[in-house]
Amino acid sequence: MGGSIFASGPEPLFTPRMPPEVYHHVKARCHRALRDLYVCVASPIDGPAKKSFGDVDILVTWSREEIFGLSPEFRRAVSDGPNPRRALEEIMEVLGATKMIREKNDQVAHYAIPWPEEFQDVGREEDTPPRYIQVDVAISPSLQSFEWVLFKQAHGDLWNILGSMIRYCGLSIDETALSIRIPEVEEISRNMAKVKISDDPLVVLSVLGLKADGYWEEPFDSSDDLYEYAATSPFFWIRPIPPETADKLVDDPSVSSPAAQQAIAEDRKALKANDRRRMNTRPCYRGWIEDFIPRCRAEGRFFTKRCTRESVRTEIFSKFPIEAEYNQKRKDHLIRRQREVIWNKHIKGYLQGLPTYEELNPTYRGCMLKGLKRIILEDDRSYGIVPDKAFRDDEGYYLMDRVDEYVQTQHEAVGDAAMARNNAKYEKILEEKKRKQEHGEPTASADEEVGE
Repeated sequence: MGGSIFASGPEPLFTPRMPPEVYHHVKARCHRALRDLYVCVASPIDGPAKKSFGDVDILVTWSREEIFGLSPEFRRAVSDGPNPRRALEEIMEVLGATKMIREKNDQVAHYAIPWPEEFQDVGREEDTPPRYIQVDVAISPSLQSFEWVLFKQAHGDLWNILGSMIRYCGLSIDETALSIRIPEVEEISRNMAKVKISDDPLVVLSVLGLKADGYWEEPFDSSDDLYEYAATSPFFWIRPIPPETADKLVDDPSVSSPAAQQAIAEDRKALKANDRRRMNTRPCYRGWIEDFIPRCRAEGRFFTKRCTRESVRTEIFSKFPIEAEYNQKRKDHLIRRQREVIWNKHIKGYLQGLPTYEELNPTYRGCMLKGLKRIILEDDRSYGIVPDKAFRDDEGYYLMDRVDEYVQTQHEAVGDAAMARNNAKYEKILEEKKRKQEHGEPTASADEEVGE
């Protein structure tokens, strides 16, 4: 199928796949048109050996108006602030598009342009409806972002392959940078676990152990060439398979053998959900899993694991000044988790497990819980029941044995002090309410106003 965004909805358009000659002609024509509006116009390097194309992807940045514009109309536009929607409409005009669909952020839009007249006979069948071509244009906010997205989207599925390859070592690459992940934070959120390493393409290639020269000017000639390039990274290795499957492969190592197919099934099981989805929609990525890796296994290649999460982290810290940020982010997360555990388990959990807890006055229970929370987690000393020892060590981590000792020995004293404070506040509110009533002023109930 071709570009699919115009294939449904009101007034759908037919956007079939383009043969290479049509694709390259349209891409070059769109680049020329967009250079009237933008200084920087480019498309990512295409995937290997493509026989047809579904759409045309283009990135732009550095509006000529913003860089060179000195006309009164431009100065008025600048004084009114940026207008992303106007920029997308200008792009629609210079492309000669008949239809546009904006993304929500107004930085990306999809355009439908007519199939070029000089190629009307190419790929046309009888009763073919009018053909259009989907052109996707993204406005990058900066030159750095422009260069990074071109890099990240280059070579089709290469970054899907590399991303899955480096994951086990705690590295991630996304639409902004190469990052290292903090294991403890990763259990909660992969995005929050990231610490940026670099967004410089050459630096990233160096970290991944990949050569730059000769590989980033044009597409690979074949998927195999792309696979071999990816496999030069020291992060690549072929995971072991169950011994019984390995024994069968010794007898028949061919890719089509039952044992090899069983090994492929084992490889698929190890994939993340996103990777499994790519297997169904990305032929090049599927070839990496179902063809290249089995062939390497049959040939006895890449069985040695050259990296671990620990070794990669040590090397990254030796080359990039991010260790302090990494450690601080890890520490903040661990302390935040400690606080959650203290409140839910060591305070609430302990008190609610006491045999007499349900017999206590509900207001007293609430005062005791809040009092302990404020003393332990908020360093509140106003209750007058100051702990003999600090709850935290010199690094700021909570010492759980001291927390437990305080809760278990002082909860009644804290409850009494908190209840006394609550009662005093209640009495004060009653007095204020009485004064207002005497002067005819509106009042709220004491229960609504009091709260320990």
